[in-house]
Amino acid sequence: MLIAQITDLHIGFDRDNPHELNIRRLNLVIDQINAMTPRPDLLIVSGDLVENGDDQRAYRHMESLVKRWQGPLLWAVGNHDSRTGLREVLPEVPTDDNGFIQYEAEHGGLRFVVIDTLDVGRHGGMVCEARAAWLKARLRDLGMDTLFCRLAGRHRGAAAGPLVVSVLRASANPECASLCRSAQGVCARRRR
Repeated sequence: MLIAQITDLHIGFDRDNPHELNIRRLNLVIDQINAMTPRPDLLIVSGDLVENGDDQRAYRHMESLVKRWQGPLLWAVGNHDSRTGLREVLPEVPTDDNGFIQYEAEHGGLRFVVIDTLDVGRHGGMVCEARAAWLKARLRDLGMDTLFCRLAGRHRGAAAGPLVVSVLRASANPECASLCRSAQGVCARRRR
């Protein structure tokens, strides 16, 4: 399975400029992903989706640009996003019983677990007890191959450098499976 990921879009960084650099970049990236051979089977779009979570115009613009992608996609929020703002534009994005934008999706025989680490008012992310309990419940059954992905690299907003994604299959790594079953830590390793 070929998975593409785009992250830290920061649409609306230059609020009143319809030709802002981030919009031009996103258009180019979507064009490149659509033209890939072979084409990715899935696109993961992770936050920061917009620069300001209260900017509905930016969410609508971001959605129109991303939906040019000609295939299935998964959404995840970042620290600049707003759960309410995103769901007003994309009501189909699932939430858990507590209103966090976290969910499971199956694609191509793999289970994807999307975790909401948004901590309103803070630059970084976190996983509270409710989100940890949700994750622990999802990870109890590892009968299906489960991919654990961790983004590596420095966050530099619109000027972000190369993205590194580390992927482990729980079924192929007993230490990883044990760690993730208990939901006690981050399950990833950094590639250099």
